[in-house]
Order: sequence, then structure tokens, then C-alpha cells
Amino acid sequence: KITERYDSAFWRFCKGMDIPSSLKKKIELFKTSGKLVREDDELFAEVAWQQVMIGQGLIAEDHHPLTDALSDEQLNELFSNLKTLINSTVEQLPSHSQFLEKVQN
Repeated sequence: KITERYDSAFWRFCKGMDIPSSLKKKIELFKTSGKLVREDDELFAEVAWQQVMIGQGLIAEDHHPLTDALSDEQLNELFSNLKTLINSTVEQLPSHSQFLEKVQN
């Protein structure tokens, strides 16, 4: 179990309940390697599972082995390009208030 919450009956129940073996396997795989495997019938995408795991405080003990194939320079360039892509995408988005105004009208 990865929840540390005890502040309500709901979270105390969740902490004590049995979890499916498929979820146990998913948690253990992410914990040991940072990897996630999505089954065809799952509702959550891999990125959603990552957000849930990290949001619950579960950080992988190891990194993905593909990163070992890249030099530090290549990794820095990859992350720099990713940062540029994210920034250019965000710049095109409306502000929070602009978005809410559009949704409400």
C-alpha cells in the first residue's frame, strides 16, 4: 500500500483493504524500475499511472536502462529540447481566466 493518509474513515479503509495482485505487480514494477505496463482493458494511460504513483510518494529505485545508452550531453540536449517544446506549447494556451471565460460562455 502506498497511501499514508489516515485522516478519514475512507482512507483508513483503503489502507486496510486487500489490493488486487495486478495492482501489486504494477506498484512493484514501478518501484523497482520506473516502468509501467498498460493492459489493453485498462482505463488509465501510462502517464496517468505515473502521476498516481508519484503523487502517492512512490519514486522508482532505479532508472530506465535506455538512458544508459545516451551520454550526459545527449540527455541534456534531449531535456533542453523537451523544455523548449513544452514552453512553446504553453505559450499558445489561453490563461486560466481566459479558458474559464470561454468555457462559461
